[in-house]
Amino acid sequence: MPGTRTDYGQMFDHELNPRKGWVGDRGLCLEKTLPIATQTNPVYAGCVVHVTSSNTFELGVLGTGTSTSTGSPPLFAFQNENDFDVNPDLGNIAGGVLMALSCLGDFELESTEIADSQTFAVGDYLTSDDGSGGSGTGAIQKGTLGTDIICGIVSEIDSDSADGTFTNEAGQSVVRFWTWFMPSEISVA
Repeated sequence: MPGTRTDYGQMFDHELNPRKGWVGDRGLCLEKTLPIATQTNPVYAGCVVHVTSSNTFELGVLGTGTSTSTGSPPLFAFQNENDFDVNPDLGNIAGGVLMALSCLGDFELESTEIADSQTFAVGDYLTSDDGSGGSGTGAIQKGTLGTDIICGIVSEIDSDSADGTFTNEAGQSVVRFWTWFMPSEISVA
């Protein structure tokens, strides 16, 4: 008899799929591995994270509109928080850190982590919610240049889709974008 558990989801429910610019473990791309901060929501592959002052990943962008946010580029989680290579079985010595791709890298990515009620057009700027304090979700949403921390630009849309997203090989909706970084404000000394 086949399995009947439904309390954990499938490995393809949350994905970050590099289309261009990432070559795996060759060490030629801009990536970071750090532990995950204690926070309200789980980290899913494809969501936006930032580096905290204690060198951990936290969901969302870092405090939009503050002087501390101007030099903190967002990253995109490559794995889920509870994948076995991040959070292994009790007693296993592997894991403990999450890998994320920096928005400063030259990537074209697809992410399943999209905020509710988003409709994308080519050239739309992308951001995420403010993750300061551990309450962010890391979901990708449209942003406003000069107001939000920008972490990407929509590179292509599915013209047959009402919201501009693509349906990937696993039947999940994804937004396709180039990584890019623009702070919400620029301080000039």
